Amino acid sequence: MGNSGKLRVLSALLSVVLLPLLTGCLSGEPTPSNSSDDNVALLKNAVTNMQALKSYHFSALVGVPSQQVEMSGDVDVARHNSSLVITGTKSVSNVIVIGGNAYVSEAGAAFTRVSAESLQLDDILGMWGRFKSDDIGKVGAALKEATPATETIEGVSTKHLMGDAAQLNALTNVGSKTEPQGTAHFWVSTGGTPYVYQMRVEGTSGSTAINGTFMWSRFNGAFDIKAP
Repeated sequence: MGNSGKLRVLSALLSVVLLPLLTGCLSGEPTPSNSSDDNVALLKNAVTNMQALKSYHFSALVGVPSQQVEMSGDVDVARHNSSLVITGTKSVSNVIVIGGNAYVSEAGAAFTRVSAESLQLDDILGMWGRFKSDDIGKVGAALKEATPATETIEGVSTKHLMGDAAQLNALTNVGSKTEPQGTAHFWVSTGGTPYVYQMRVEGTSGSTAINGTFMWSRFNGAFDIKAP
């Protein structure tokens, strides 16, 4: 699969499968649990801070057993620049985005200039824009503390939260006749400015497992991203 194809696979997995799974978990009807309003408030605050970031480091491992794609790199939101490494089953691509232009190199070959829009990265790098405060507020008791309730990620103390839903209708887009099941985990820092440091989405559609792990760090860091 070529570099553009791998990027489109990753984007499709996020926009058609994983992001609907996640937002389904967070906007469904509340289910009984022992969670508190504090958990919802913490996640709301963290999502607001994620949406306001000017830059960050990002990594993800997304896919189904037969097709997994790994991504890591730096994102300068303010300047619309990013530098990413995309690893598929058989090849590695380097992607540099400078505004509306993208430069792609596969397996160390020379960079080829393409339209940034053609790579469909917005669903990946702009995923926090999909979250709405009101949707998170609807979670209520469905958002609860996981076990263990606190963990250290990147040297930062985080609270481990999780949400689940019995019915995630958005996943029917993958063609399953079985109601999908899904769980979303969040590791949110508990300092004065909370951020989401890690998120894991686990779900099934019929007999097919769907999984994604996402990590963020170096919030508002300085990244010198230039065209090759």
